[in-house]
Amino acid sequence: MSRAQSPLRGRMIFNVGSRRSGTFWLQRIVSAHPAVSAVGSETHLFSHGIAPLAERFHHAALGSAQVGSTFIERDVLLDALREFCDTVFTPLLEPGKECLAERTPLHALHTGLIRDIYPDGRIVHIIRDGRDVVRSLLAQQWGPRNVAEGAAEWRAAIEAARAGARDSDRYLEVRYEDLQAEPATRISGLYRWLGLPVDDAILERALVEAGVERNLDPKGTPSGPGKWRATFTPEDLAAFEAVAGDLLYSLGYERAEAQGSRPRPGLRARLRRNGDRPAEAEPDSPPHVGAEVEAQQQIDALLDAFHTAPERAGELLCERATVRIVDGGGERAAGGVGARELLVGALLEDEALRGRQLRGDVHPEPPQFTVLLRYETPQGSADRVLVARLEGDRVQELALYRQGVSA
Repeated sequence: MSRAQSPLRGRMIFNVGSRRSGTFWLQRIVSAHPAVSAVGSETHLFSHGIAPLAERFHHAALGSAQVGSTFIERDVLLDALREFCDTVFTPLLEPGKECLAERTPLHALHTGLIRDIYPDGRIVHIIRDGRDVVRSLLAQQWGPRNVAEGAAEWRAAIEAARAGARDSDRYLEVRYEDLQAEPATRISGLYRWLGLPVDDAILERALVEAGVERNLDPKGTPSGPGKWRATFTPEDLAAFEAVAGDLLYSLGYERAEAQGSRPRPGLRARLRRNGDRPAEAEPDSPPHVGAEVEAQQQIDALLDAFHTAPERAGELLCERATVRIVDGGGERAAGGVGARELLVGALLEDEALRGRQLRGDVHPEPPQFTVLLRYETPQGSADRVLVARLEGDRVQELALYRQGVSA
């Protein structure tokens, strides 16, 4: 089943955000709408299931010698993953409901994967003041060891969610503090963005649910913004700002001095139920792979970019790279910045690269690789020959030979 044929087409809502940002609250608000069903708990489906599975495949060449990764057409993989996810989610959609809302904070790290599998779905990303997030994380037994670790987690979640969404019109950011301050206005706007009808009865139902206190903080502190002020020491604030202060303030959150208060010392220790945990031992470093394996991985990355992201292929060229494109129109060549522009342009205009790959023979003689490619097109088969020479982890010389279509 393809993504276009999915029974959940246009019906999935994914609520994401850094842990302790209010994703549970957001899920309750979204699913308070009478047309929305809710997945009962965090699924971790994409973070712990689909993402590791997808890493076992590549889209480079059929004959790649890469170990632990198998070739598959990108669209074939995405359609298969969509069918699997639909099999998980469809039974959870209640009869008579139009949409299904799923909530997993860690999925903020995988919005790109979600978007690829559910391009017709909607992603709602709730953002909260990172200082409040870290304060809440430190109150958990499973939380980070210190403020710096918590700040890094908050920053990574926001940056990954934004990078994965890449300005999609099906991605929306909502502020925890705005929902707290103007619930009626913000919830109405959220429902309308989700394509859900809003009337007085629906809004009243949502406001009642939004106002119900279901705080998961083990200390039971009231929900709301600014709780970090009663917890952070000046050293905590400095530690947070060193890691994520620039992101916090770029999001419009006020500096501590701007509100005329300083955090009271000594309370952070009382937040923890288990005290500061000892530092965990560093994991063993992964074994170093051989130069030939690294070279094969670099060529596979290049071919993957050929098929899925031509702009990234240009980024894999070294600064002094040379590129030659040879086809029925003659030969074009360029070096340096011009080489990147030539390569990306040639890949974008080559419709054959978007056809089904029939052949992908890789002939390695590191640092040089020759790859014979054949694609199925509506007009017939089309052959491509790539010759690439590596310099370290970049491509130094690249030649792409493009033959006409054979019946």
